Amino acid sequence: KSHAVMNSLKSMMPSQCNVVRDGMPRRIPAAELVIGDIVLLKGGDRIPADLRLIQTSGLKVESSSLTGEPDAFEMSVAHTHDEPHESKNLAFNTSQCTEGSAVCV
Repeated sequence: KSHAVMNSLKSMMPSQCNVVRDGMPRRIPAAELVIGDIVLLKGGDRIPADLRLIQTSGLKVESSSLTGEPDAFEMSVAHTHDEPHESKNLAFNTSQCTEGSAVCV
């Protein structure tokens, strides 16, 4: 049963993501993300890693794959809670960016 759950989560992982490297925007395989990459998100993107938001514009994220909650929530750069999964400045792998945009690390 756990094998089926892991396969289900794996299928939700994005294959590609947008980053800024060497000052240039690039599209890379999500598996090639490294700590310190600047990740660019926009509506429709699946979040490729656990990310800290450093700039947002109307960003909403839906995290039902992790929380079971079907609603998208507005996110911001503000640290709003001591529990990481409750704070509005963190977006987690496999969540969905439903609208807006963000710059993250």
